[in-house]
Amino acid sequence: MTIKLKISAAIVSLALAVPATAKTMIVVLPEDYSGPREELVRLAATEASQLATADRLLFIEAANRKQAATVVRPQGRKAANPAWVRTKIAEQFAVVRRAIEGLPPSPPVGAIPANLHIPEALGDLGRNLLPSLPEKSADILLIGNPLYFDPRDGRFAMADRYYPSDAHIRARPSETPYGTAGRETLLAGATIHMCMPRDEFVTKDHEEAVRRFWSLWIAAQGGRLGTFGFDLAQCFERMRKGEASGQEAFTLTPGTKLEMLRAHAPIPAVLPATTDRPGEYFLHDNAPISTTPPAVTSGIAWIGLRWKVPADIDLYTRRENSRPWLYFANTQSPDGRFNKDHRSATGDLQFEFVEFLQPIDLAKAQVAINLYEGNLSAAPEGQIRVWFDRKIYEAPWKIAATRGNGGAPPMSGPNWITIDLRKVVGLPSP
Repeated sequence: MTIKLKISAAIVSLALAVPATAKTMIVVLPEDYSGPREELVRLAATEASQLATADRLLFIEAANRKQAATVVRPQGRKAANPAWVRTKIAEQFAVVRRAIEGLPPSPPVGAIPANLHIPEALGDLGRNLLPSLPEKSADILLIGNPLYFDPRDGRFAMADRYYPSDAHIRARPSETPYGTAGRETLLAGATIHMCMPRDEFVTKDHEEAVRRFWSLWIAAQGGRLGTFGFDLAQCFERMRKGEASGQEAFTLTPGTKLEMLRAHAPIPAVLPATTDRPGEYFLHDNAPISTTPPAVTSGIAWIGLRWKVPADIDLYTRRENSRPWLYFANTQSPDGRFNKDHRSATGDLQFEFVEFLQPIDLAKAQVAINLYEGNLSAAPEGQIRVWFDRKIYEAPWKIAATRGNGGAPPMSGPNWITIDLRKVVGLPSP
């Protein structure tokens, strides 16, 4: 479900009524919250109590597109009385307290925790609120999950270690929810602070990939990333101060494909004592390669591809010819997951690979390899590795072409080869 936050006319009117020197702070609350609520209430109340005369503190619920609470420091003759000011701020903040206390403790079935619908939420603020502010700027604190998830369309979900390639940022919004083409000034004047109530990352590399993507995505729309962290108190403080120091500057990578990449899962430093269970250890250089054919022809399989030339070579797999291919442009399906699209040589330790979640029949499963991009002096070659029936198998492959064809169909000709998994595991073909 796509969430579109609706900024009320009352907030816009309030924004237009204050001096141009005012400061606006916006807190976006997630759909659900499992963190310590009293701490969140206390920190939010502290920010409300420290408002300067013309400043505004807005609270928006990602789950309720019609509700927004605004806290301003009261003015007038009675404002000289601190007790009266505290009472009036407390009256305004009571709406915020109820909103925080009313957040569900967990997400609905099939959703991710603390979803914020970041592209839609910030897009709505950029279109409807930022232009109405006299100062044309705001510090926006997102409290919740930095991973985007739309239950209606799993192609773009940042779940299971997936994150978008840089090509999403350059694309049109009609192509991807992360598209920014035509929105180069949408977040101009906005400093975005992203604060996570819990660690959603599998590894530091996963965290860095997500941080990098949002930093580039925000910058592509004229804003800046001010905070990316887990310390709620620090996030509120940096929002109040408009602080953006300490954030690394990133550069968009040219020529990337529109795809969802996947961060590697932690791989143990040493091989496990048994290979009975699938895992990324099957990609290790020192993984034990079996020469004994499997005892069965149907089961769960993991398939990996490696090469050492500066070319973009792609792996395509599917359970049978009636199922969709798993590859760089279709990374997730009920059948399995495509884990990584390497744009150049994978080196000694990494494979581009697919993990099947459903059993495959070796006689029906299909595997194809394509030279997508490259201008080589010799035909590229590499290895395919398969985890199946608790064993690891490996076989060489070689493509005849030396120049990429962009994955153009049909899957035939010198740019394509097909792999018979039965041969890889040592079984005879029919």
